[in-house]
Amino acid sequence: MRPPLRHFSLFLGFSLFLFGFYSGCSSFSLTKKSDYQALEDRVGQLEKSSREQQARVASPPAPKPEPKVEPVEAQPRPAPVSSPAPEEKKPEIQGNMEELYPQARAKYLEEEYETAIKIFSYLLKQYPYHPLSPNARYWLGECFYGQKRYKLAIPEFERVVSDFPESAKAPEAQLKIAYAYSRFGDGKKGMTALKALLTNYPKSSAADRVRQGRTIFRPEDAK
Repeated sequence: MRPPLRHFSLFLGFSLFLFGFYSGCSSFSLTKKSDYQALEDRVGQLEKSSREQQARVASPPAPKPEPKVEPVEAQPRPAPVSSPAPEEKKPEIQGNMEELYPQARAKYLEEEYETAIKIFSYLLKQYPYHPLSPNARYWLGECFYGQKRYKLAIPEFERVVSDFPESAKAPEAQLKIAYAYSRFGDGKKGMTALKALLTNYPKSSAADRVRQGRTIFRPEDAK
């Protein structure tokens, strides 16, 4: 362990004091020139040591080298997991007019109106001008009529008359238009539809039933 700086300073001061004391004392003399030189050399060494010690104390300590940080390699991202493609949903109804029309009629007769409506609607979308399309449209109207949804039934019956006026279902559809208007309280439009039946299809089975009183209308309504 190096002696503290203040020890060097005290030692140097004391040495100088002795040097001055011996030099001024008349009872003491240095007989040899080498004695003076040795003392001066000793003092010079002490001064040099003192300066070096002061320089070491005054200078700041050298900074410690910062630890080297190794770069962290980026980890590769995992590949995204692709979700399986959703299976194509098959249509609820499959088949052609010849296969599905009898099924829809059977559902109507069983009063399963919603199922029959779905099948008839599908058939009319797929086969709008098939020979059985007038019948499918008529029975679609009958499904709504059976549910007492008269305002939905009327447009279907009107489509039968307007799109297929020569079909066997056109007179029946015209009669059902008169029925539907009368059922929800519009007697005036009901009578108008009835007169259209008697005028446009006078020889039809539907017109005969009206004249014979086998409908909700009175026979005199046919005059």
